[in-house]
Amino acid sequence: MQQRRALAAQRPALLHAALISLFLSVSVLTGSIFVEQVNDRVMLHKQVVTLVILFLVLVVQLVIAGILAKLRDAILERVGLQLDAALRPALFGIRVRSAIGARIPHAREGLDDLDTLRGFIGGSGVAAFYDALPIPIYLAVCFAMHSTLGLFATAAVVVVGLLGIGQTALRFRLSAVPTGLTAKGVVLADTYKNIEAVQALGMRGSFRARWLAAHTQDLEAKALIEDRLALVSSLTRFLTSILAGLCMGLGAYLAIRGEISPGNVIGVMLIANKLLQPISQVVTEWPSLLRARQSYGRLQALFRAAESVGPRMALPRP
Repeated sequence: MQQRRALAAQRPALLHAALISLFLSVSVLTGSIFVEQVNDRVMLHKQVVTLVILFLVLVVQLVIAGILAKLRDAILERVGLQLDAALRPALFGIRVRSAIGARIPHAREGLDDLDTLRGFIGGSGVAAFYDALPIPIYLAVCFAMHSTLGLFATAAVVVVGLLGIGQTALRFRLSAVPTGLTAKGVVLADTYKNIEAVQALGMRGSFRARWLAAHTQDLEAKALIEDRLALVSSLTRFLTSILAGLCMGLGAYLAIRGEISPGNVIGVMLIANKLLQPISQVVTEWPSLLRARQSYGRLQALFRAAESVGPRMALPRP
């Protein structure tokens, strides 16, 4: 199928972008190592030369990380554009065939679905999921510092992930609310269809009351879900900040007991912030992923239907 071939052609580029994302995680670890070494070596032994060397290494690594981040964004954007260039002519042809009489379902939505898929790949959607790839690396570093830190960081990831799942479920319910708007549509359709009878029988006020009742019910249901979604979102942000602070507090406690070095405390704080941030980004981009997945499924069905229809028979010239 043409769609699968087009995606298969972009797999090397997507793999390169994933590898770049994994390397970008080193920038966070480099910052953590820099702070740890400054506290444990430079400040303790007053080694200025070591400080200069560590600073230069940090600057070089951050410059490389910035270049790679820009390169990853360019790769993902180029993948989206190449996928668009590979599929849009075929989708345009399917749309034309449908317009001149070929029975191809959902031919009109094909171009919009391609725009959705391209926007997800070339935008912040795929990048958010790539940023979550280094999470196991961060957890491994926490376990390497201390097993208690690793267990607490893992629990924090699970808690934020569960809150994200709840937030996503509420978004689904919110997106399902507009289906209730069909009740208002039915009332309006009945009114327009029988407008003469409604006017003659003096039922315009009754139909208006029915429409307003359906409209009010829809707004109340939507407002209730939006309030719950705002509550869960605020709770997620609050707990994310609290958990990051607790990670640092736990690190400070372990440092007081002499189980880790004082420099590890700052490193734990940096890693904890970077550990929980990608989860929030994934939760934010999850609806975009589902829309892109639905668009991909519809495109598959569209190409399959277009292949089953086949070309129209050419008639002889009169």
